[in-house]
Amino acid sequence: MRKGKTRCKVTGCEKPPYLGNLCEEHYREDEAKSQQRRVAIDLLHLGIIDDERLRSSELCGDLEWLQDWWQRACREIQSPGSDRALQEEAEFAMEWCITFAQEIVDAERAARKGNPAPSLHMESTRQWVRERFRNLERGLMSNGVPRP
Repeated sequence: MRKGKTRCKVTGCEKPPYLGNLCEEHYREDEAKSQQRRVAIDLLHLGIIDDERLRSSELCGDLEWLQDWWQRACREIQSPGSDRALQEEAEFAMEWCITFAQEIVDAERAARKGNPAPSLHMESTRQWVRERFRNLERGLMSNGVPRP
């Protein structure tokens, strides 16, 4: 790259920057991901998507379970040492909660439109997140390895 020539900061993209050192396409993708994350966090805090409560009882059950862990992780971040299961993994736990909440948002929105939920990906995410938290409940690290 010649000095003075600017381009999108995404590797391999030669388009000129639009905002935040990203081309317009990558900027829009980044904004969509940020919006999806905000909606998932709102779901964890408020239990609503697009100003409505969840309609699916299965998703409600997932959300209640997830909100319990979300609250525990938030408390652990605010008061380290308050949750013996989470300990140093509280920040990771928050990310797992957000990841699963994003799947719940997608599934609920699909159901509201009368479309089948993207079940395969959601089920794998559900199992992955639940396994992480089961390991923590058993006194292990999230990956199943004994704590040092």
